[in-house]
Amino acid sequence: MGAAEGCCAKEEVWQASVSVSEAPVYAQAVIANAAADDLGAASDKLGECTSRQDEWELVDKEVIRGIPLKVSLRFFGKLWRTSPIDLKDKECEDLWMQSKPAEYFDVFLSHTWMSSGRWKMISLLIQSSWPFVAFSWACTVLIFCALCLLDILPMPFFYRAEVLGFNALCPLGPWLLFPGSLVPALSIFLWPSMPEVGCLRSECCFLDVVSIHQRDDVLKERGIYGLGGFLKVSRELRVLWTTPYPTRLWCMFEVAAYRSVNPQGRINITPIAVELSALVFMLGTLVVSIGLWCRHAAHAARATPFITLSPWAFLACTVPGLFVIHSVRRNMEERIQMIDGLNQFDAEQAGCRSEFDKSFIFTGIQAWFGSLQGFNHYVRTTLRSELLSRCKCVFPTRYLAMILLPPVSLTLEVALGLYKGGAPLRSIMAFAASNLCLHVVWLTLDVKLATGLSQRFYERGSTVCIDFAKSLSIFLAVVIFSYSGLLAAAASSATSEGAVVLWMSTAFATLGFAVWRGLV
Repeated sequence: MGAAEGCCAKEEVWQASVSVSEAPVYAQAVIANAAADDLGAASDKLGECTSRQDEWELVDKEVIRGIPLKVSLRFFGKLWRTSPIDLKDKECEDLWMQSKPAEYFDVFLSHTWMSSGRWKMISLLIQSSWPFVAFSWACTVLIFCALCLLDILPMPFFYRAEVLGFNALCPLGPWLLFPGSLVPALSIFLWPSMPEVGCLRSECCFLDVVSIHQRDDVLKERGIYGLGGFLKVSRELRVLWTTPYPTRLWCMFEVAAYRSVNPQGRINITPIAVELSALVFMLGTLVVSIGLWCRHAAHAARATPFITLSPWAFLACTVPGLFVIHSVRRNMEERIQMIDGLNQFDAEQAGCRSEFDKSFIFTGIQAWFGSLQGFNHYVRTTLRSELLSRCKCVFPTRYLAMILLPPVSLTLEVALGLYKGGAPLRSIMAFAASNLCLHVVWLTLDVKLATGLSQRFYERGSTVCIDFAKSLSIFLAVVIFSYSGLLAAAASSATSEGAVVLWMSTAFATLGFAVWRGLV
C-alpha cells in the first residue's frame, strides 16, 4: 500500500541534474513578500531570476522536502482546504514543519488553488486508500463469517433456496452484507490516521504548501528556484484535473516542464470527478445488493423459490447509475473540449494571478523552451496529443474492487446460509461460482460498458431533453445488459453444473472479447 520504503523518513537527499517546476503557490509565495515592498523591489527580484538560470539546473539537496500523501489528508484534508495566501503567519510557519527531508518524490502533486480543496482531498483519499479498504473488507467478512459458523451470531432471517435440486428454507443473516459494506466506507476516512509503518506507508509526495517554506525569505527563494530539481526527482506527476486547470499558466508550464526534463517520468491525469463516480457506483451496487437481500428474505414463506428481482425492482435499484452516466458524459465533454482547445493555447492569454507571476514564468519559458512561441508550439502539439490520449481512461480498473464489495458480500452471505441450511457441497459451489462470476466478471463489463458509452456519446444534445435522452438510453442499455447477467446466473445455478459452466464460459468469453478489442 504505497511506497515500500518512505523517502520522507530519510535524512539524506539524492543528487541529480534538474529542470523547472510550477504550481500556483510558488510564485505567489514570492509575491507575498514582494507585496510588502514596492513594485520596483519586485522587478529587482525578477531580474535575479534571469541572472540565476544556471541555478535552476541544480538540485538543492537541503530543501527537498516531502510529506506522506496519507498525512496530507489528515484532519479532513485541512492542508487542502485553504490556500496558503489566505493563512496567517503562524499557520504558514507550521506548514513547513509537517514536511520531512526526502531523497526523491514518489508523486509530484500538480493542482490549482482555484478549485475546491475539499473535492481534491476526497479524490486523493480514494486514490490512496483502496488497498486498505479491500483489506478491511476481507478481515470484516472473515471475522463475521467465523462468528456465524460458530453460532455466536444468530441468523434470524430465512430464504428459500433452489440450487441444483436442493430446495429448502435456509437461514439468512445480515452480518456479511451490512458490516461488509459499512466497514469499507469507514476505512476510507480512517486511512489518513493510520501510522506510517510497514505496508501502511504511503507515497512520499511534493505538495507546494508544505514543501515550499511560506514565510522564511531565504528558504522560500531557494524552494522557488529549485522547483526544476523537484520535478527532476519526481517519479510521477499527478495532475488533479479540475475545470480551471488547463486555463492556468502555472499548471500548463509545470506539465510541459516535467515532460521536458523528465521524459521517462509518468504523467498521471486524475480528474477528481472519477473518484466521485466510483463512490456513486459503489452506492448503486450496495442498493441493488440490499434490494436482493430483502427480496430473498421477503420470499422465504412462498412455495415458489425466489430467483431474482423483477425488472422494475431492479430498475428502481439502479437509478443512481443514471446520474453517474450523465456526470461522466459531462465530465468527458469538458475534459476533451478543454484539452482539444489547447491547439489555440497562448501563454500570454493564459490565466495568471498577477503580472509578476506571468513575468516569472516567462523567464522559465525562455530558459527551457527558447521562446514563448516555442512553448506555445509544444503545448499545442506534443503536450496536447499526450493529454488527449491519457484522458480517454474514464474509470480505473482498481476502483472496481471497491464497487464489487457489496455484491460479493451478498454472495458470501447467501452461500453461508446454504451451508448452514445443510445444502450439499455441489450446490454451494455452483451457487458461489455462478454468482461470483456475475459480480466480478459481468459487473466489470457493466461498469466498462457504462463508462465506454458515456465516453463515446459525450457530446451534449441540442436541447436539455435530447441530452438527457442520451444519458437515459445509455443507462437503459447498461441495465438490460446487467439484468440479463443476473437472470443467467440465477437460472444456471438452479439448473445444472453444465448450465453453470455454460454461463461462466459465456461471461469469460465476453470479457475476453472486450479485452481483445481494447474495451477493458
